[in-house]
Amino acid sequence: MKFLFRKPDYKSNQTEIEIHMSKNFGLSPVEFDQLLSRLREGDENLFENVFLAQFKNSIDFLCKGYKIEHEIAYDIVMDTLILFRHKLLEGKIVYGNLQYLFNTMARQLYLKSLQKKPTTELFDHDFTEENHSESLENHYQNLEKAWTYLNVKEKQILEKFYYLKIPLNVIALEQNVNEASLRKQKQRALEKLKLHFNQLFIQL
Repeated sequence: MKFLFRKPDYKSNQTEIEIHMSKNFGLSPVEFDQLLSRLREGDENLFENVFLAQFKNSIDFLCKGYKIEHEIAYDIVMDTLILFRHKLLEGKIVYGNLQYLFNTMARQLYLKSLQKKPTTELFDHDFTEENHSESLENHYQNLEKAWTYLNVKEKQILEKFYYLKIPLNVIALEQNVNEASLRKQKQRALEKLKLHFNQLFIQL
């Protein structure tokens, strides 16, 4: 009697692995554990690189699914990023389908925001009259602390654009870079600033 041994289909297995990783921001289970370990040790770099890359996907998800403006979707996704990070540190999120979970959380935050009164605060935190002075002081202190997480280049871009009121196209000419590229750098610097600011706010 002859036994036929089927040759392992490595290509098929590789495809399954790639599909599974694509649902988890391109992370393997081992890489996810490493990200979580580094995050708990205070290393934000990998977290920022992985999850800020999810921004466009989630913004498109909200804009197309709920027909909302880009600015609104942007704020919702930023809040989702803060909440997602918080739950990661609490051990409430496990590897499986992180992208689906992230978008689900974004959708829930958006639907919840519809029930709230609109706010014009820069970082979406409300301060009551009773503790306005104290909260405002904490607000500025946290902003200063969050600012220290930016590198020199990121600080320069935000300072020139927001504080010195220099148009982005002028800054691009000064630095001899493409304006579209500089706009992306400014956006990522602002996202990074807001990420750390909101995390400090949660810790109060």
